[in-house]
Amino acid sequence: MVHPLMSDDSWERPLMPSISRLADHVETVRRLTETLRGWEQITTAYSKNKAASSSASQLLPVPKLRRYDGASLFGVPDYFPSTVWEFLRMSAGRVIYLLNFYDIPVWLPDPDAEPSDQDAVVQLEISLAGVASNYLRCLEAIAVEIGLKLGKIRSRKLEKLRSTPYREP
Repeated sequence: MVHPLMSDDSWERPLMPSISRLADHVETVRRLTETLRGWEQITTAYSKNKAASSSASQLLPVPKLRRYDGASLFGVPDYFPSTVWEFLRMSAGRVIYLLNFYDIPVWLPDPDAEPSDQDAVVQLEISLAGVASNYLRCLEAIAVEIGLKLGKIRSRKLEKLRSTPYREP
């Protein structure tokens, strides 16, 4: 006799659907764990970079959230300066690499704007010449993205960069 709450075929059903659902849950938990780790790395890097105050201060790369085939992944740049000293002395090529990795636009005052329109800006063309002639602006844009407060940094190199006027590329 079959119990009234069970059908005849309940014992014959394969366990595959429940295993499949379990696998889906495991995959969901794995993705959530990766996402939480990524956000933790971002928070740690921002905190470390924000606390930098001298050329010797250590820097951490801030992971960038990327989407691939519906999945969210956190990536870090292949190159990242380990100290503020290295950050301030990066080559134009490395500055371009970080600007592109983090998808950072660099904005400059529009030289063709009316004098009364002080808010007019143009986007810098990211090239060796453009970065070389606007080096400090490019560093400032990267610094904002990684949480580095350049105003707190005590460095002769930074003072020298600040005293150099911006040039047109």
